[in-house]
Amino acid sequence: GGADLIFPHHENEIAQSESCFGRIPANYWMHHGLVLDEDGKISKSRGCFVPLIEFLDVYSPDTVRLFLLSKRYRKPLVYATRSMLEAMKNLARIRCFFANYECLEPTPYPRPPEEAQLCSNFCDAMDDDFNLPQALALIFSEIRSINRKMAGGRLGNGADRSVRQRVLDLKSLCQNVLGLRLDRSIEISPSAQSPSSKTLLLRKRNHG
Repeated sequence: GGADLIFPHHENEIAQSESCFGRIPANYWMHHGLVLDEDGKISKSRGCFVPLIEFLDVYSPDTVRLFLLSKRYRKPLVYATRSMLEAMKNLARIRCFFANYECLEPTPYPRPPEEAQLCSNFCDAMDDDFNLPQALALIFSEIRSINRKMAGGRLGNGADRSVRQRVLDLKSLCQNVLGLRLDRSIEISPSAQSPSSKTLLLRKRNHG
């Protein structure tokens, strides 16, 4: 739940459950930061919200996912149009990178430990209380490194095996861990116009 539910709601739930059942109700409690705009908390009680289905009319699911992944889950999440546009830009960058190397197929071979450093560092970031901003920084750093090495050229199956494996490691992390769709044919934003956070998304609704 949200950080605003820690007290008194969840503390009361713990006390009630322990009193009734004689044991703790859960081993882990995860509280995410509040979703904010420039004026404060986004919530139904303030009449300042947008249903998810309408949000996805403006931004693609992958753009929304990348925006959410860019912040620590415990920290407040500030929504702004510029943040969503940055997520769109980063998603396009990731998809463009993999489009250059879409012909790759895995070729198993003995790998020295240093070649698996990306996956190891990624796991370390995730073990640090789901430090997804750090995990994403590692991915973009690896993309830059590979692009410099290949000088923008395409990487065929006859290329250096270690570089090919680095690309495949990246693809596995982006697809299987972060859940991003990498096909460039999937639209990044369903909306033809650049949306405004005030006029399109954070609309005041009359609940009378």
